[in-house]
Amino acid sequence: MTNTVNRQEGRALSAALALAAAGALWGATFLLAKIALAELGFWHVVFWRFAIGALALLPFMRISGFSRAELLLLFLVGALTVPGTFLLQFAGLARTTATNAALIVGAVPVLTAIAGWLFLGERLSRAGWLAVALSFAGVVLVVGPGGSGGPHWQGDAMVLASLLLVVASWAVLSSTLLKRHAALPVTAAMLVVGTVVLIPVVLAVAGAPPVRLSFGVWVALLALAIPCTAATNLLWNWGLARLPASRAGVFINIEPLVGAMLGVALLGEPLGAGLLAGGALILAGANLMIARGHPSAQ
Repeated sequence: MTNTVNRQEGRALSAALALAAAGALWGATFLLAKIALAELGFWHVVFWRFAIGALALLPFMRISGFSRAELLLLFLVGALTVPGTFLLQFAGLARTTATNAALIVGAVPVLTAIAGWLFLGERLSRAGWLAVALSFAGVVLVVGPGGSGGPHWQGDAMVLASLLLVVASWAVLSSTLLKRHAALPVTAAMLVVGTVVLIPVVLAVAGAPPVRLSFGVWVALLALAIPCTAATNLLWNWGLARLPASRAGVFINIEPLVGAMLGVALLGEPLGAGLLAGGALILAGANLMIARGHPSAQ
């Protein structure tokens, strides 16, 4: 009995570390995207990010073991995750402030916990809900006191809608696939299919992406594509296959914390008390979720 409990605890810890690593790597996308956007429009940044990332995972794509219904589900997850989420999110960012968008991202743990409860039969303990609350409060402090404001409601709504797509694809639909298949083929198929849907949209709207770019921009694009897209999605799906969605969402909030820290360290942005206090709350929430936020089946 003791050995079984130890294996379960080790499995949960490994999954939590994978999810935390994914959140930390996603945090680097703010800095890398800023470098790439110096020479590219956002359409082409998204294009190169997912085209290269999908190409890196293409050798691991296996669809022979998927049923027809699962193939349709893979297509839906890919379409929601790649073009649906990111194009809608960037369109929203063009209509609202970065502060508002970052604050809205802080709602992901709450949304995933609710989705896990409604659709997957999961239920968080009091410690789990406390972890979600600490994480959300931490994001509020990290991004500052800026409010949504009337002029930004359309952009805020688009960013929120993109997060609902994230929750639907990751917390609900992906969980179904990951119960039956390994994380690597699911991740590879998801990104490849999503990129196939993305490419004609970008070409129709923004035209062919430029290839004559500086060395620094290509380095940023490769970093965005491989560690921050291919590896992060694989880490996330691997962790999600081993930890309930209601617990996984809190690790998303490591993303704005890391992004803010990189901005301070590499871009010379000011280090405020809000970043320090908010970062402490985010890390406290993640630690509490790892240690005590165990869900129970309904």
